[in-house]
Amino acid sequence: MSIGGSLVEEIIGHEWKIGQLNFKVRWSDGTTTIEPLKDMREDYPRISAQYIVANNVSHSKRGGNRVLQWAKKVVRDLDRTVRRIVRLYHIHLDEHYEERMTRRARKNNKSKKRKQRPMEPVYKYGVEVPKNMAHARKFDAANNNTHWQDAAKREMKALMDLDCFEFHDNGHHKKLDGSWQRTTLHMIFDVKQDLTRKARLVVGGHLVDTMNIQVFSSTIKSISIQLLHVISHKDHLGQLCGDIGNAFPNAYTNEKVFVPCAGLEFGEKEGKCIIIKKALYGLCSSAERFHAHLADTLRSFGFR
Repeated sequence: MSIGGSLVEEIIGHEWKIGQLNFKVRWSDGTTTIEPLKDMREDYPRISAQYIVANNVSHSKRGGNRVLQWAKKVVRDLDRTVRRIVRLYHIHLDEHYEERMTRRARKNNKSKKRKQRPMEPVYKYGVEVPKNMAHARKFDAANNNTHWQDAAKREMKALMDLDCFEFHDNGHHKKLDGSWQRTTLHMIFDVKQDLTRKARLVVGGHLVDTMNIQVFSSTIKSISIQLLHVISHKDHLGQLCGDIGNAFPNAYTNEKVFVPCAGLEFGEKEGKCIIIKKALYGLCSSAERFHAHLADTLRSFGFR
């Protein structure tokens, strides 16, 4: 990003508009403009991240929003990369990360390879919990039952009934434009107190960039619930409690994500390209999507 061939010289200020961060930028030709974070993080990630960290730019009073988290990660990764390059090639950099002197470092042929430790088994209520679908099938075969596979089938049936996926031929993701992001699907397992096996299909939300997607979802404080209990008891009002099974997937997602190849848990659809339509667990915006969906549904019933 440049204006008339000029480059960004420094960021001299910032402002928030409708929840979006904008920078006041001084260019090399002396002009100043207002530029959104979306453009600055693409073309000038180092300058943007360093400014955010140095000025503790955050829309949250506690400083925990995703803009500040992104900036800290960029600065940390940049510093780590520079240290590795300097250690490997003996490159000396100035304060602007410009190269001053280079001398190739000698390779240490006696360097030790890092040993990969095998993951320790996880037990719950005396039952070993599988790490993936293939592991679950192995456990069922060893125990001469289908407890874990049945749990996975129940989960997949519930998601299929909610129409969470759109299936295409393998390689369909190559036809998608750049606005789509690639992610993964992973089946996680658990054991309930009555030893019932539980499976949950989750999305690799850590692989999806949600910088420009609304993810905030407010929650009620426990003290508010306790006060409502006291008020209802005093006024002799009845209380109804309920649970929504597979809550998040009832809402549609606004993230454009796909999985290039379906796994074992999809049965006959294994190997298909998947477009995720619903707000599955793991996506960063799923809580916000379900919040909005539930609010709209309750309003349609006459709640105010």
